[in-house]
Amino acid sequence: DPRTHTTQVLENESYGYGGRLEALRESEFSRLKGALYLDNVGAALYPASLVANSLSGLTSTLLGNPHSRNPSSIRSEMVINDARQRVLSFLGTTESEYTVVFTSGATASIKLIAESFPWSPNGSFTYSTMNHTSVLGMREYALSSVTPVYTVDLMDGTFQPTPLRQSPGNDDIGTTTVRDPTDVAHHLFAYPGQCNFSGIQLPLDHVARVNKLNDTR
Repeated sequence: DPRTHTTQVLENESYGYGGRLEALRESEFSRLKGALYLDNVGAALYPASLVANSLSGLTSTLLGNPHSRNPSSIRSEMVINDARQRVLSFLGTTESEYTVVFTSGATASIKLIAESFPWSPNGSFTYSTMNHTSVLGMREYALSSVTPVYTVDLMDGTFQPTPLRQSPGNDDIGTTTVRDPTDVAHHLFAYPGQCNFSGIQLPLDHVARVNKLNDTR
């Protein structure tokens, strides 16, 4: 009986948030009752507790422009800095190594990097085949600047980059090459914490492995 099998899967402690998936669905996403939602990758649903906590904070705390200098503005700045620290802590790093920049979303972040990165023929762009779909748009910036592009299959465990085979039309993608005036080679590796197609979460220790490989070069 498929229904019996589904119940056994949901009751298995190793499945979905320690077996709490159904309880979580009921408490945080009760609006899903009777619905089949298939767009979680592009528009993840917010939990009910997030809305409640945010409403409580916004209606009880005076928050001002974080770029001004007054009590309400300083309070906003503290909230933003706390959010930055939480992101850094989650990723296992500190502000001495990275800067957290908030954007409207992953696509806007990727576009910002693509437009400002110093692409050049003596650098490279490598991305994992399991990635955010907007990374493919970043690839076009690299190709238009004659930057070598490579792909990496994270599932085979080898981290062996494979040169991207360009289609015949790619030679005409663009003519402007962004070069670093100091002739320093810059290399960019696009690695997802989670694949937005399959939902597979990838270990963050791969980032440390890539950094180690870079240090040996």
